[in-house]
Amino acid sequence: MQDNTNTPETAVTITTENFDMLAELSKSTDVKTNSKVQSADATTNAETKTNSLVKTDSSWEADDFTPELLPKKQTETTTTVDAPEDKKAGKQITDKVVESSARTAIGMLDITQRTVLTLVVERKFQKQFTKDEQERIIEKTNADVATLTDADKQLIERYNKLDAKKDRTLKKIPFQPQEETDLAEVFGRYFKEKQIELPVGAHMAFAVINVIGQRVLDVVFD
Repeated sequence: MQDNTNTPETAVTITTENFDMLAELSKSTDVKTNSKVQSADATTNAETKTNSLVKTDSSWEADDFTPELLPKKQTETTTTVDAPEDKKAGKQITDKVVESSARTAIGMLDITQRTVLTLVVERKFQKQFTKDEQERIIEKTNADVATLTDADKQLIERYNKLDAKKDRTLKKIPFQPQEETDLAEVFGRYFKEKQIELPVGAHMAFAVINVIGQRVLDVVFD
């Protein structure tokens, strides 16, 4: 009977000690669990912050590229230099100016060809006679006809024929009225299209040469 009475007491004592030990173990386990939970939370927070800072290429959105974050491109500065204004731009010369310029140009051309061709004709005429014949012609031109020999008469007659031919040729050299009209029309169209106006100096030079040019030729070949 005694054995049966003592057994329950021992069992109760063991049970109480075991309970205390379990309580201690439970506290220790709770502390470790809390520390692990806190550590896990800290790790999760760190990963969240890292993920918020670091994004893959596929996660970027259009809103992430703000003007403040994008690199600024260097702008090229182009300096435009205005061309000098053409004072004659858009200026249309009148028909009167065109006609005057055309007439002066034709006159200068006529003087040139008259001078050159007259020299050629006179040179050819002089070559028809030797130096001795030229001296005889000058000597016998105003002499009495009775004193002239047959050779002198033939020489003077040949001279007169060639001189008349020379005069006819010289008269054909200047531009004829119809030729001047045709040239004036062509020159006028060209000057009008190209807006060409001869300077005042060209008109003055033509006027002077036209007056004294023929006189110079007459003096040279007289």
